[in-house]
Amino acid sequence: MTELGWSTVSAKPGSCAGVGGSRAAGVTPADQARFLTAAYRCLAADPFVGPAFWFGLQDVPGGGAGSGGGGYGLFRRGGRAKPSVRAFRAVASGVAPDPRCGGRVDRVAPRLAVANPVPGLRFADQVAIDARAVDPPGGAGMRRIELWADGRKIRSFRGGRALLEPWFGSRALGLGRHTITLRALDEGLNVAEAVIGVEKVRPGALPRVATSLTMRLRSVRGRTARVAGRLARPADARVPVSGRVYAVFQKRSGGRWKAAHRVSERADRPVRVTQRVSGAGRWRVFLEYKGFAPYARSRSRPVSSPPAERHEVFTRARRAPCDRAAHVHAAVRSPRPAPPGRFRRVGVGPGGGRRAR
Repeated sequence: MTELGWSTVSAKPGSCAGVGGSRAAGVTPADQARFLTAAYRCLAADPFVGPAFWFGLQDVPGGGAGSGGGGYGLFRRGGRAKPSVRAFRAVASGVAPDPRCGGRVDRVAPRLAVANPVPGLRFADQVAIDARAVDPPGGAGMRRIELWADGRKIRSFRGGRALLEPWFGSRALGLGRHTITLRALDEGLNVAEAVIGVEKVRPGALPRVATSLTMRLRSVRGRTARVAGRLARPADARVPVSGRVYAVFQKRSGGRWKAAHRVSERADRPVRVTQRVSGAGRWRVFLEYKGFAPYARSRSRPVSSPPAERHEVFTRARRAPCDRAAHVHAAVRSPRPAPPGRFRRVGVGPGGGRRAR
């Protein structure tokens, strides 16, 4: 600390020239001594501060009451000691640090946990990055996590989380062994580092990992169907899923199903597709994943009607405003076929028979 001090030139309110209000140009001699002790106790609590210089030894001419420039000394101009002399000698012989102030020094590295990639990971396309860092209690807090590959910095993540699922840049890595490094830095610039060795191989070198697709028909309105689904993989699989999942809408023609619409979504995300089918006829939909090493292909079960929640059959019959009961009765006795190009909602009634309402 190069300089600290309080002037005693005048403690009278309003004595600070050029400043409006009641601000004083200085403090009382007693306050100067009290502030001196408090300041050195705070400085003693800061491990980065070595010497601290008081300004100054004796009051000097110049700098009247308006500026406070002449009253910083421990002694007055005539040589008479102020109360701060005794305080200064007391702190010079040793002072107890004040734990309520002073600088906080963080010298402990953060804790870094890497979920992905795992050491020794073999992959054919991309890897995922998933790491968390926490500064221990009393630390200054997390600053960032850095991602490095083969000694080259890729990017930084602010705070204590690094997440890329997948890391698209890993696709550019060549075949062979690579080093992935994650460096966590806190606000004190302490560093925790994890170095992970991975290997990129040809797709055929990896054993196949089973996948499964689930799908549900969220809603059907006229010829528009909304489909939701997800590709599942084993919980311990570490390689991110690549490729795309296709929603395939098929139409019955010539005694077999033919694909009429194909809508794709990323395989690593939930699937949500809205499609309006074209033309009249019978339709069904399923999800399909063609596989991407190391994951095997999979396909969901085809669905040709929504869940039969109320055992309804969609018909073209119009319901009379005041004759709904008669319409429902007629539909049960003689259900009409679904209009061309629409999904049908069909259920099984009590006793196993097909029933429509």
